Amino acid sequence: MNAAARVPARLLGIAAAGALALAAALWFALQPAPDAEARLELTAPAPVRAQADIAPVSPVSPATAREALALPASDPGTGTILSARSEADPDARARAAVETLRGAIEPDRFSTRSFDREARVLAGGLRAAAGAGGVAALERIAQGASSGQRESVAAAELLRHLGAAELPGNALAALRRAFEGRAGDATLALAAAAALGRFGDLEDRRAMLEAVSENGPAIDATLALAGLGAARGDGPVLEMAEAMERSFDTRRREVALCALTQVVSAGGHGLSESGRARCAELLHGELLAALARGESPSRVVAALAVLEPEEAARRMLAMLADPRSSEGTAQGVASRLASMPIARADLEAVAANGSLPDGRRVLAIEALARVDRKVSAEGRALLEKVRERGAETPLGRRAARVLERAGAGMASAVGEEPDG
Repeated sequence: MNAAARVPARLLGIAAAGALALAAALWFALQPAPDAEARLELTAPAPVRAQADIAPVSPVSPATAREALALPASDPGTGTILSARSEADPDARARAAVETLRGAIEPDRFSTRSFDREARVLAGGLRAAAGAGGVAALERIAQGASSGQRESVAAAELLRHLGAAELPGNALAALRRAFEGRAGDATLALAAAAALGRFGDLEDRRAMLEAVSENGPAIDATLALAGLGAARGDGPVLEMAEAMERSFDTRRREVALCALTQVVSAGGHGLSESGRARCAELLHGELLAALARGESPSRVVAALAVLEPEEAARRMLAMLADPRSSEGTAQGVASRLASMPIARADLEAVAANGSLPDGRRVLAIEALARVDRKVSAEGRALLEKVRERGAETPLGRRAARVLERAGAGMASAVGEEPDG
């Protein structure tokens, strides 16, 4: 029996899912970045504490996990905790959060996006319910000798979302074992990747990236992207920049670029002025190379918008107004420009330019309406004309949505439903 035949069926399923996730991630490296969910500022790992300093923590049953994590009553106007129990039992609340998240690390229900979302929600609830005591309790669970590997990984992910500056040694070792054992348990490795990229050191991140190769397993590239994309600060970013410049492996270079744009687009947290300048230099080079190939890498431009807003706005406006750029690119840059006050006058010029395709003018009007929830008389006339001319076409439906939302307060994001 060959090696492939010995791979468990569920691992093949995870690898297939990893391949799809990687393909999507690398495609998005040259496509619009969605509105980023809030991410915490993360700092370089600090020395870990000795295991002897950490008291063991007893487990909690799954049946009582969500009940134990229930938030106390609060003032809906201020969010102030009203219950005297809010700080009463941080250990129980932390165990409940870990047990709940641990339950998500199963092959039949795991996805990196839902795992990240659930960890963020649980971390927020733990912070509100138990305060600093919840963080300390999580650290005890992560370090505890009696904790299983999945419990340690879950605790590490919660600590990442709580902005912890360091990770107990046992938990970091559990993350490393999860990555090293990815061939046998891809689900656990995927759950550990972001925390390892956040709390690990240079060697950890280098190992993740160097595992990626053009002909290697897709899961390796997926893990590297998840880990490197969660890193923060000059060190990891400069490592990615160096990898992009010295790597001859196409997939490895693409993963490094995608992770770099992800880190920068999250706000460039922890980057020094020299680090920001280095990123901008590298991204400018990528942008020029892509434009020379006839591509419109709006995700690269979106990352540049964090570092050099005026230059990025100019380039994005050019992409919006260029009929040769794809509809996906145009929608993506319009969404970005809607959040940039410096682009307002230019968006108004695009909206008023009768020589441009109606679709691009509609996107500009939508971006402007997103900012102030208003549509000018000229813009309304164009939207009504487009709607009446093709009510059942993608563009006609978009115009109708803009008119409806402008009247209702324009609560939705630009480009939420791609045309076509």
